[in-house]
Amino acid sequence: MCLSNFVTIVKLNTDECLLLKPNSRLLIVDREVVKAIKDLNNAPKEVVEVLTKEGFLTNLKPEEEVSLFYSFLEQNEAQIKGKYSIAITYNCNYSVASNVTK
Repeated sequence: MCLSNFVTIVKLNTDECLLLKPNSRLLIVDREVVKAIKDLNNAPKEVVEVLTKEGFLTNLKPEEEVSLFYSFLEQNEAQIKGKYSIAITYNCNYSVASNVTK
């Protein structure tokens, strides 16, 4: 079990972080969860179960995970095309939308 290669951890303040991963919901977690992610062998079972269920932890090898992600994109290309994405910027209080199909 390891952290997905697609997870981004954004520090929100001294006590909270945001976990981002494509095709998963956003999670706001406290710093104890981030510590647990960095030391999964000693992490509470409940934390590992929730993060696995939400797709932040995986048993896949990096190349398998990338292949699965590209497969998802190919299967959903018609739905994704023409949609907008939101980029959350660091140290800023607004997000920017950009057209995916320029």
